Amino acid sequence: MKYILPTILLSAAAYFTSGLSTEPAPALQVRSAETCGDPAFALPLYRIFQPAVPARAYELDVTVVTAEIAQAGWTLERISAMAFPSQQESTVRFYHLGNGAGQSNFWTINTTELNAALQEGYSIVASDITYIYPTQICGSVPFYRASGSANKDNVYTTSESEYLQFIAEGFVDMGIAGYVLPLNVVQCD
Repeated sequence: MKYILPTILLSAAAYFTSGLSTEPAPALQVRSAETCGDPAFALPLYRIFQPAVPARAYELDVTVVTAEIAQAGWTLERISAMAFPSQQESTVRFYHLGNGAGQSNFWTINTTELNAALQEGYSIVASDITYIYPTQICGSVPFYRASGSANKDNVYTTSESEYLQFIAEGFVDMGIAGYVLPLNVVQCD
């Protein structure tokens, strides 16, 4: 009687493993440093605007966007680009930094700028995780950055003409923040 349970378990294990293939597993494909992230995992990066501050925010999570619009008076300006909610091949973290109560926010992939901001009292908004490309690969396009008053209103756009318009209106040219997938992305190049 004491051998019944071990016999049943051994029989079950033999039954379930009998259908397993004895052929070797295929070799994993080696990827180069410039392998593209899978665009199927990219999400719309929403740009919302708070006219009372004024300030813009960028968010991948549509539920957060909806809540901000309903509760905090933000408006949806546009979908800025396609970005990744998790690390993909060749992408880096696009850090969202804030200095309390939404007074001043910006996003960066530059670790020098990140560290300087942390020294100035900014903190990383841990709930807002986005990944973009640091170089122009995989069909990505420039994500231009212009900074408004006291870094409260940073605008990021893939449109060079919109970027130049913000600069003409007094925003400071901050260059290219990184590279994102355009809205019409269907595959990696």
